[in-house]
Amino acid sequence: MHRSCCASLVLLLLVVGACKTNPDSLLNLSEADVAPLRVRVVHDAEAYARYRLVSPDRPIAEFLKPLVKKHLTAWQQAARTNMPEGQLLCGLCFSVGLGVTSNETESVRCYRQAAEQGYAPAQNNLAFCYYHGRGLETNKVKAANWYEKAALQGYAPAQNSLGICYRDGSGVLKNVAKAVQWFQKAAAQGHAPAAYNAGDCYAKGVEIERDMTNAVAFYRWAAEHGYARAQSSLGTCCLWGVGMATNATAGMQWFQKAAEQDYPPAQYALGLCYESGMGTSTNVAAGVKWMRLAAEREYAPAEVSLSKSYETGSGVEKNPEAAFHWCSLAAEQNNLDAAKMLSRYYAEGIGVEKNASASATWMIYAARQGDLQAENRVGELCLHGFGVKMDVSNALTWFSQAAMQGYAPSQFHLGRCYENGVGVVRDLKEAVKWYRLSAEQGYAPAQSDLGECYYQGKGVNWNPAEAFTWFYKAAEQENMHGMCGLAICYKFGYGTESDLAESVKWYAKAAEGGSGWAHYMLGLDYADGSGVEHDMVQACSHYMIAVELVTDDQTRSLAAGQVDACHTERLSPQEYDHARQLAHAWLDRFEKTKK
Repeated sequence: MHRSCCASLVLLLLVVGACKTNPDSLLNLSEADVAPLRVRVVHDAEAYARYRLVSPDRPIAEFLKPLVKKHLTAWQQAARTNMPEGQLLCGLCFSVGLGVTSNETESVRCYRQAAEQGYAPAQNNLAFCYYHGRGLETNKVKAANWYEKAALQGYAPAQNSLGICYRDGSGVLKNVAKAVQWFQKAAAQGHAPAAYNAGDCYAKGVEIERDMTNAVAFYRWAAEHGYARAQSSLGTCCLWGVGMATNATAGMQWFQKAAEQDYPPAQYALGLCYESGMGTSTNVAAGVKWMRLAAEREYAPAEVSLSKSYETGSGVEKNPEAAFHWCSLAAEQNNLDAAKMLSRYYAEGIGVEKNASASATWMIYAARQGDLQAENRVGELCLHGFGVKMDVSNALTWFSQAAMQGYAPSQFHLGRCYENGVGVVRDLKEAVKWYRLSAEQGYAPAQSDLGECYYQGKGVNWNPAEAFTWFYKAAEQENMHGMCGLAICYKFGYGTESDLAESVKWYAKAAEGGSGWAHYMLGLDYADGSGVEHDMVQACSHYMIAVELVTDDQTRSLAAGQVDACHTERLSPQEYDHARQLAHAWLDRFEKTKK
């Protein structure tokens, strides 16, 4: 027996263990001690494998903490005897710093020793280290190789990870069909993330046929097994009826399940449900509560939403500084919506001092990321010199860039540039081309300007019927220029039968929206009794409003002349005072509406 113990001690001293810990000394183990040691270590390693299968997103430390104090010594002893289960467990301890000092390099050495013995869980963990550069240089090819070794042994987490490699083309040639095969193999063993990933591949339909019925089936299986991402995706499918019948209530319930697992996208979606009353009663305060939880986990869309709530006072007390704070956090995560909002906050001084330069900087940042709305806005900034040096050529570049990608507002601006010869040689036909492209997408300013081109025969043959058609389309969208153009068509019978009452109706709509020119024209109609009963008090009040609102000197001068005539010739002092009261009351109401 003495000779046997000595042999065991020599063996332990000679083993080149990757997991060098700091025990007081190596322990002499008798053969009687080795068997229960192996049983305990194998049991713990198998428990770890089950934990990763059932709780793939939970921290490793949660599994290790209850066991380290009692079992670490056994794991270390097993590792020194070159037992792969012990090496794996010691590697886990080094990776999270439980029972030993955190040391990713030592963790990798432990995993490698076990992996080279063909132990699948260690091969998977070594692959993970290669994939993410933990304890060694990132090497996606080696990661895929080690994942494959473990996957071929049927280890579900590795099968899922190998599927991800094929899906993304990381370390292997991209092959989504092959990825789905590996996801399905892992899912068949109860690996919920793999089922979700398979569903996601079917939902996106990249390199394989899109199949939402299959996608929903995989989402549902993973969701019913408690996987938060799948619950959130299934909630979206329920909410919008994708791959299944619409069921907003069920969608909201799935969001709730995922949100309660602290999954930020689901918390955000649940917040939207409460704020909009989708699948539940509207409860803006509850919506903000869930938005805040997601925002506190640095989920940028939720930070943007919370910023809007503080800006408008929706569900919370209005707080411009808090709005700026949350928007800034989202913008720093490269969220383009936040960058554009932050630009507006700087421009308008919301929660921060006005700063035109900072406003332009954030909008330019969003534009350089390819955001079409931002590209258009930067074009406007360059055209007018807001926060940047006025540069017509640069403005034209930004407008053209967005217009060529089909962005209607930029197509409209480009049309304006060609019509007015701004940065380009004046070309009315080219202007009409861009107006039409924009107008056909339903952009009201372009519809109105295209109507004007037909009305005046600019760049096209004069065509009152076409002018009426485009003015009408713009007017239906409450475009003031379109409404005024439509009123003219009805007044004089251009492209339609003359209808003075209809003309007055559209002038009145434009006037209510703040068109000074429409107020002036209404004044003339009231003075002439054209389409409305003659009323000089009303006429004078509209002239007075026009003087305050019109932007061109000629119309202002004409309106002012009419006001003087009313004061000196057409109205009594009492009638004139009444007209002034009507005008002041309208202007006060209009200013409050703008605010």
